Amino acid sequence: AKEDEHMKVIGLLSGTSVDGIDAALVEISHSVGEHGPTFNVHQIAGKTVPWDTARKEIIFKTFTDNSTTSELCRANHSLGEAFGDAALELIQDSGVAKEDIALIGNHGQTVWHDVTQDGRVTSTLQIGDESVVSNRTGITTIGDFRVADVAAGGKGAPLIAMMDHLLLKPKGTDSWRAVQNIGGIGNVTFLPSSSSGVEPIAFDTGPGNMIIDWAAAKISGGALEYDRGGDLARQGVPNPSVVEAMLADPYYSMDPPKTTGMHAKRPPKRLRDPRSP
Repeated sequence: AKEDEHMKVIGLLSGTSVDGIDAALVEISHSVGEHGPTFNVHQIAGKTVPWDTARKEIIFKTFTDNSTTSELCRANHSLGEAFGDAALELIQDSGVAKEDIALIGNHGQTVWHDVTQDGRVTSTLQIGDESVVSNRTGITTIGDFRVADVAAGGKGAPLIAMMDHLLLKPKGTDSWRAVQNIGGIGNVTFLPSSSSGVEPIAFDTGPGNMIIDWAAAKISGGALEYDRGGDLARQGVPNPSVVEAMLADPYYSMDPPKTTGMHAKRPPKRLRDPRSP
């Protein structure tokens, strides 16, 4: 953005928990003062559009190696339609004219993030095609953010580090900050003080809601998709042997930056029935 420019942008994302499409319409402003550039993000409107049962089943099938090329191709187009429709719903709810929206950033749905045992990222794939979104909405749409990061030698995840740095970096010259996000996969951004000379760093901390959601569904016999309000968790106590077994995973001893994904962090055998002692 140029100095003092204001830009309205829509962001679209479906995470590894597959709850729905998170859509946000924000106004981004940028100015330059005596302490350097300042970025501000103001949310105008936001909503989550739940996935319908049919598309959710399609998404979960693409998470496995059992999905055929033709199924993956159809899913890419179908999810693009859903992302486009979510953007149109958001625009209608917001009351903002479509012509005033500069662009749509479409993350899509990650269906595979290929990480080797030694932490090397070979490739990543998100579906929900930008061309479909653009044609459905009539708004310029960009995407393939993770693919671009991997192509440039990055890990492809987490992607939030730049935004954390621009919006949440410590104000004081001696202040340090760590920003933890617990999504399907958890990640942290480490923001050093401006006087330290240390570069910011971000990395995945391990599985988050993907394990919690799985356990909630398992315990409830499929009645729950997530642990609403932490009600189930409050009824139990930590099982030290299970915790130790999970923390013995080699991932946790790897040096950052590092990334992981749903395929590398499935529920361990010991957790297949969470009600077992």
